[in-house]
Amino acid sequence: MRRIAEDVANAIMDAEADQLCAGGANSRNGYRERNLVTCVG
Repeated sequence: MRRIAEDVANAIMDAEADQLCAGGANSRNGYRERNLVTCVG
């Protein structure tokens, strides 16, 4: 269950970042792995 919640949260955050950068003025510069800490699991 924890893994599913983490995957969903990461997908939502990636989609939001892509949407914000779609205007072309900014771009996503790199990627850094982050651990999601939740109270699930």
